[in-house]
Amino acid sequence: VVQVVWEDNEYGLIRWKQELGHGVHSHTEFRNPDLVKLASAFGAWAKRVNKPGELRPALRKAFSFTDRPSVIVVPVDYSENLKLTKRLGGMSAHQ
Repeated sequence: VVQVVWEDNEYGLIRWKQELGHGVHSHTEFRNPDLVKLASAFGAWAKRVNKPGELRPALRKAFSFTDRPSVIVVPVDYSENLKLTKRLGGMSAHQ
């Protein structure tokens, strides 16, 4: 079993919707535990990727394990959504 976890340390999509609809955000930030260490503590193979080029090799390695689960942690920056929304000419908060 291979799990890919998108990690943003906040409710990023909710923040995006709040900023889009109200111009500000509130109460969306939190801290995750170290998911690589946590998965390893439960016997899984785990890897954090920090660059796009690291994902494919990590997936190959993860799928090579047949005796234990694998976890790949991928940092995500949802602030790019606001940039994209502005570039596309805006969207309503209800879309």
